[in-house]
Amino acid sequence: VAEMEGAADKSGGATLARSSSPERGSGGRLEEKLSYKKSRVLEVPMQVWRKYGFVLLWAAVGLDLMLSVSGCPYLGQTVSAIFVIIYLFDHVSIRRVVTSVWSAIIDLYFREISVGGAHKLECLKDGRGVIFAIAPHVNQFIDPIVVMKVVAEKSRRHVSFLTAAVSYQRKYVGFFARAMKGIPVARPEDYEKPGPGKVVTKGANVEGTDTKFTKTFGKGFVIIVKSKGRKMTGKVAQVIDDTHMTLAGPLRVSAAVGGKNEHSETFKRMLSPQMVAVVFAASCFLFFYGFKTVFPSWSAIIVSGTFHLACLSTSLVYWSLRDSEPPSTTASITAPTPESLLESEAEAAPTESNADAVEPSNYSVQPFVDQKEMFEKVYASLLEGGTLGIFPEGGTHDGYRLLPLKWGIGTMVLGAMAKHEGPEPCKISVVPVGVNYFNPHKFRSTVSVDFGDPIEFSPDLAMQWKNGNKDEQMKATAAVMELIMSGVSACTLQAKDMTSLETFRTLRRLMVDGRLSVADNVALTQGIAAQLKQRKDDPRVMDVLDRCRTYNSMLQQYHVQDHQVQKLQDKVVSDHSIIMMTLSRIGIVLLFGLLLLPYWIAVAPTGLFLSVYSDLKARQVGKMSVKGTWKILLGPIVYTFFHLESSIAIFFAFGEFPGLVWFFLSPVFATYALFAAEEGGRVLKSINSLMLLMRQKHIGLQLYEFRQTLYRDVQAIKEDQGWLGSLDASTRERLEARQVMQWEAGQDVSSHQHKD
Repeated sequence: VAEMEGAADKSGGATLARSSSPERGSGGRLEEKLSYKKSRVLEVPMQVWRKYGFVLLWAAVGLDLMLSVSGCPYLGQTVSAIFVIIYLFDHVSIRRVVTSVWSAIIDLYFREISVGGAHKLECLKDGRGVIFAIAPHVNQFIDPIVVMKVVAEKSRRHVSFLTAAVSYQRKYVGFFARAMKGIPVARPEDYEKPGPGKVVTKGANVEGTDTKFTKTFGKGFVIIVKSKGRKMTGKVAQVIDDTHMTLAGPLRVSAAVGGKNEHSETFKRMLSPQMVAVVFAASCFLFFYGFKTVFPSWSAIIVSGTFHLACLSTSLVYWSLRDSEPPSTTASITAPTPESLLESEAEAAPTESNADAVEPSNYSVQPFVDQKEMFEKVYASLLEGGTLGIFPEGGTHDGYRLLPLKWGIGTMVLGAMAKHEGPEPCKISVVPVGVNYFNPHKFRSTVSVDFGDPIEFSPDLAMQWKNGNKDEQMKATAAVMELIMSGVSACTLQAKDMTSLETFRTLRRLMVDGRLSVADNVALTQGIAAQLKQRKDDPRVMDVLDRCRTYNSMLQQYHVQDHQVQKLQDKVVSDHSIIMMTLSRIGIVLLFGLLLLPYWIAVAPTGLFLSVYSDLKARQVGKMSVKGTWKILLGPIVYTFFHLESSIAIFFAFGEFPGLVWFFLSPVFATYALFAAEEGGRVLKSINSLMLLMRQKHIGLQLYEFRQTLYRDVQAIKEDQGWLGSLDASTRERLEARQVMQWEAGQDVSSHQHKD
């Protein structure tokens, strides 16, 4: 309709121009008339093309049939394909195609994507500008795709993400970023370079040796000095000469460097690519020799089978070494005290302090980056009612609590509001989003996307930012950032470390029985963490925390899970029953393994390549946050390549029809096999508790009794202190209803057992 109106406007403009130019010759009038007729002749076909695209597809089918009947089937197929391609380019949005593809990949990568607080997005349907402030950023390119998918499903808005300019300039990543309407952001840390010579600092004064400050630095540049395991930063105020300059203030210690990384042990256990190649070559030799012994004649299927089986065996060796843990011998595993689990954010958060580099130290330079163009694009998008996504932490990390938020998001909000001109106040909302993962880098894990209450800002803050001096602008931005930090903290699951997080989760399982959705799990764990922080001086709470960590240590030692301990009492009947139950489940696992073996063999090369390559990238940057990104970026390409390889091998070994069947149907069977493998994995894990009862029945009973005592104490604390009161009303009602159902089910079981 818009194009038709535009065409009408253009034709109207032509008519006016014609009437206002009377001094034209007859030749000019004839040329004008022919041009007018030509445009009128083309108008109807163009309207049909634009509005009734199915006619184009109908013509494509007709031409294909007519040319095929005429004896030119290949020409007919070519012409029809051209028509279809033209239709797709003209009627299908590249952004929607790219978004749909990535949404499908994310659905396959995660077993469950749960959403909390989706009702809070209803107020955004009035067309206001929106910024989604997302944290924590622990899964590089996966985080934006997950949020984009959920927001599109729940609010019908497309989120355009602020993307690092270096990523935007990459060939393939940049294509997807541009297709999804991203906005490039030049970050100074992406252009950091080492500087010549060495420096020492005293207060705000910097003195260099063999340095070239006049060529290396400028006003607004940042110097980064790494000395004695510390990373210190300072902003350049004035460059005096090649060896002297002054800073805006003393160097600030922003982080520790060179310390032991949380994942250092995992990185050490990873086999190097060279060792993987050695294991793979040895496996190939063994399998090929075995195949040639059984099948003397050479064939493509022998080569392909050798390759896939070698990949499978190498994968098993690689995963077993990488994921192995040092065995524990006693239940008294060293764990933090209850007080350390409740360490305040102020104590646990990284602190900054002034420092000097007293010894000559290496340094690097971050240039000043003018962000004016980026901010103008953001302002324009927000004032037009656009939807932006930003990770205010500024980068990815592997931590369990938030990093300090960058102030750029505050400048975006206030700057856009200050640019608004009109009688009505400008509505721009910031929606906090918590992306809470369970095993974020693992294939088929779960994730919860939790939306906080939309934050609206007073127009007075925008006027203060617009008309005030630098100090007043800082105060206005600080007020905005305080609101955003509070909102983001409320919808993210934070803990000091993994041990603290596991303790919170154990309390959650003891507080509410049964399987919860991922969103309810996150909400309940957040509520428990908040209550623990408020009641850290209560001796009953301290005692429960101490026993929770002991219980977690025992679970780790005996390789059982909490939900298995809950069922130990039901399984304790007789040694004969335990043996029969164990054998039956082993039989089920073997049956699953036998049925799924072709699937594992088919996807083994893909799994091995993605595991080794993603681990290699993680080890290079020292962060696990890039693993999932490389898996989803390369997964479709690698799987397609090896699928073609196996299809070609089957085609040459067994003929055309089996090759086509494998090519088209094996991906479908592989999807079903994936779900079946998950069920088989659950059965396999359940064998651990049965084996524990067979070997050490008294330990199993002790675990069960320990959990029951802990469960009763947690329930008593919950009822006495009203721990569910901190949750929102809808979540609290669901959890309380579940508790009632669990209690009624328990009463029914007890009555049946009494009758028996």
